Amino acid sequence: MAKNEGLDLRQKWDARITRALKYVEDLHTTGDKIIDTYRIETKNTAQKDKYNILYSNTETIKPTLYAQTPKPEVKQDQRDQNNPIARGASLLLETSLKYCLEKQDFDDAMNSTILDFLLPGMGTMWVRYIPTFTPVNGSDGKSITDENGGVVEEVTYETVAWDYVNWKDFLFNKARRWGEVWWVAKGVWMDKAEVRDRFGKDIAAIMSFSSDNDTGKKNTDTIEPHQARVWEIWDKKNKKVIWFSPNYEGDLLDVKDDPLHLEHFFPCPRPLLSVKTNNTILPRPFYAQYQAQGDELNDITLRIRLLVKALRVVGVYDASMEQLKNLLVGTDNKMVPVEGWAMVQDKGGIKGVTDFLPITEVANVLLQLYDARERVKGEIYEITGWSDIIRGVSKASETLGAQELKAEWAGSRLKTMQREIQRFIRDLFRIGAEIISEHFNEGTLALIAGLKYYPPNHEIHGIFQQVVQTLRNDRDRCTLVTVETDSTLMPDEANDRKERMEFLGAAGAFLQQAVPAAKETPALGPLLGEILMFVVRSFRSSRSLEQYFEEFRTSIQQGAQQPAPDEGKEDSASKLQATMMQVQAKKDESQQKAQIEGQQMQQDAAEHSQDIELERQKETNRHNEKMAELAIRDREAAVKEAELGLNQKEVDIKRDVAEGDLALRARDTGNSEGD
Repeated sequence: MAKNEGLDLRQKWDARITRALKYVEDLHTTGDKIIDTYRIETKNTAQKDKYNILYSNTETIKPTLYAQTPKPEVKQDQRDQNNPIARGASLLLETSLKYCLEKQDFDDAMNSTILDFLLPGMGTMWVRYIPTFTPVNGSDGKSITDENGGVVEEVTYETVAWDYVNWKDFLFNKARRWGEVWWVAKGVWMDKAEVRDRFGKDIAAIMSFSSDNDTGKKNTDTIEPHQARVWEIWDKKNKKVIWFSPNYEGDLLDVKDDPLHLEHFFPCPRPLLSVKTNNTILPRPFYAQYQAQGDELNDITLRIRLLVKALRVVGVYDASMEQLKNLLVGTDNKMVPVEGWAMVQDKGGIKGVTDFLPITEVANVLLQLYDARERVKGEIYEITGWSDIIRGVSKASETLGAQELKAEWAGSRLKTMQREIQRFIRDLFRIGAEIISEHFNEGTLALIAGLKYYPPNHEIHGIFQQVVQTLRNDRDRCTLVTVETDSTLMPDEANDRKERMEFLGAAGAFLQQAVPAAKETPALGPLLGEILMFVVRSFRSSRSLEQYFEEFRTSIQQGAQQPAPDEGKEDSASKLQATMMQVQAKKDESQQKAQIEGQQMQQDAAEHSQDIELERQKETNRHNEKMAELAIRDREAAVKEAELGLNQKEVDIKRDVAEGDLALRARDTGNSEGD
């Protein structure tokens, strides 16, 4: 791009951004005031004494619009249910979306967007493709460079992010409807280091950084000072992405051709807009519709607070009787001494010497103010449609029919907002699905699908490449795959159970009549199959069964093409009945088998328990036997020891006897020699 051409484009976009900021100025001013009201941001102490109906309504309605993280649901086109490649593509795309969704705090971004939708009146998000590049090293371990000296890099990680965009950082051209919007812009506040990393040190050196915004007014949007606002602009007419900053007096910061190749070009869905009309895309906040009643409610609340403060016992007494001032101070169960009580009685007692400020009139006015406040609240509920039923409050005198009528009336208005939230999330997922299909490389998709453990020559890789090719092809992807989202609302178990029972009743009644009709007239098979699917798809709880009903419908259509019974072939209705009987028989057989297996498992568990008990008893007996054997051995050892002791004594005695005999013999011998 030539320098003069760049400067010319810079001037054009500078003028467009300036006009867009002027276009949304009233929205920004009103939105700031509403946010201050929601937060009660005011320095006036008297103004803080409010009945914050805005906060109450917002916090009541917010959880009914978004209560749980949605799950992307990628379905095949109804006309191509038997295509295994399309089925694989839808499964791979759904798995990839869930993988990316788990990598970020989607709930926080979505709750912030919905809060912008409910307060200033506009909420939006931005979808980004985030690849991570790593230098490619050669056999020598050094980075490989291209012919221009640049480092060759490869993508090692990819994901999709859904970012929250503040309502004051989102701009678009003046239009009546979203279809007339041809450019959108997202404002980002960047410091000098961030500008240097993204656009280069030359631009960072020239760009001005301050705490003032584009209009020269003191900026309250930035968190830190010394920042510059950079606008990322997506030009749908020219298929260009442009980066522009009013803080940089040179040409445009950067210009790139369409980087994502999305079907609708914009990386953001149609924003959530509160109160809108056909003459302008700019919304009006919900609170603007009942702000007059809110102000009246605040005035009444302030008066109530003042009267409540004035509603206290205040009186006068005869100054000559000082003790009377203690009548209302700590007089529980005790007497107050009064000098000259006789004089008090002459003056008519306590009533004659004291008097109190009348509070009956104040109390009556206070009751009327409470009634007036309830009437104003009723007007607000009528305007918004957020009745006491949504708040979980009802009167005991109301009948069940009256409560159901109010719930249906409020729910009909609420469902419109709920559908808009679900549409917004569905569009977010669809943009993410396009990015995954167009830009994720085959290695990343294989990793997400869990195919990294299969060798490259495995037959499953051939099928996988066909699936990836289906995602890459815009026509095939659009005609074979549809991206939806499950409910973002808190599930109602009672209603879900009721809907399932209604589905069983409707499907059962239809099959009871359809099977005999198809048997008598085989040509009705295709029509009956389509009617069946028409009924099935109307129940949200039947999604998990659609595949089986599709197979049943296919069997009806195939049966209708078979020869008539008089040609010796079974008709379609008979086949369907036989199929259903086989399915039921298999189901009964499976249940019976499961029951038998369960009983067998219980019996085996009981026998195993008995075996364990017997084994434990045997082990105990063996232990007792060993202990008894050891005791016997101890006793035998003691006996032997005793026997040894006795034997030793016997030896000693014999030795003593022998020694005695020898002594006697020696003496006798000596005597004989003397003689």
